[in-house]
Amino acid sequence: MPYKLIVDSGCDTTADIRRDLNLSIAPLQITLSTGTEYTDTLDLDISALLDDMQQSGGMKTNCPSITDFAKFMYNSDECFVVTIASFLSGSYNSALAARDMVLEEFPEKKIHVFDSLNASAGELRLALYIHQLIEEGAGFEEIIEKGELFAEDIATVLVLEDLGNLIKNGRISRMAERVASILNIFPVLYKRNFKEIRMAAKIRGLKNALNRMVEYIREWTLQKEAGSLTITLSHCEAPERAMAIKRRILETCPAVGEIVVAPTSGLSAVYANRGGIVVAFEADPQQKKN
Repeated sequence: MPYKLIVDSGCDTTADIRRDLNLSIAPLQITLSTGTEYTDTLDLDISALLDDMQQSGGMKTNCPSITDFAKFMYNSDECFVVTIASFLSGSYNSALAARDMVLEEFPEKKIHVFDSLNASAGELRLALYIHQLIEEGAGFEEIIEKGELFAEDIATVLVLEDLGNLIKNGRISRMAERVASILNIFPVLYKRNFKEIRMAAKIRGLKNALNRMVEYIREWTLQKEAGSLTITLSHCEAPERAMAIKRRILETCPAVGEIVVAPTSGLSAVYANRGGIVVAFEADPQQKKN
């Protein structure tokens, strides 16, 4: 039986990706302050969720249950699980508990859980890499070793048009929102080899902020071989913007050979908000930004 690949719904996907990777997805739960509950499944109405989020004062999320993960593990002799970063959600710990439960009953199974150290496009990038190793015929232990190292090298850069949901959920201050609104300032946010999202720059004008994001991608991949990188790009209800950024990256970043574009899942959408762009890629270790 071939390896099975499992992710949680912090991983942005498309129908083609789900088919090609034969993905199983364990959904997170989203509860708005109004009491409205959403399960982050493939049939979730993202637009309705975002509309309801605008009327709420915030939200809380619940990770997939142990049973959510275990039911997929029971159906495969060897499987890999990729979860949203453990510092963002309890999904990783839930998957570990599911693994232990299944292995106690079926000790001959092989199950490994990867902490993606990321979310959204970053989690997808790791899932694609694990699938690539599987397709290349790598062994179970080799996939673990290479996958863990790859996760550490994934950088994520994002530009959000609307900071409202990040403010509601305590990710940035309301003062930052007021400054951004009054001065037309857009932060370029990023995550590299640390357990938080940081601000790389504050840029006047959305177009300029998106261009700066592309500049960071170019700068942080200069040491990579030309055309060698596959990067992932997620967008929140902004397909035209996503395609424009894709073209810009391919034109200006020599190391990038392929860009996989996906819409945000429900979980990613409530943080990115409409218009948000998230890009993830394997960065040069020597170019880590402090």
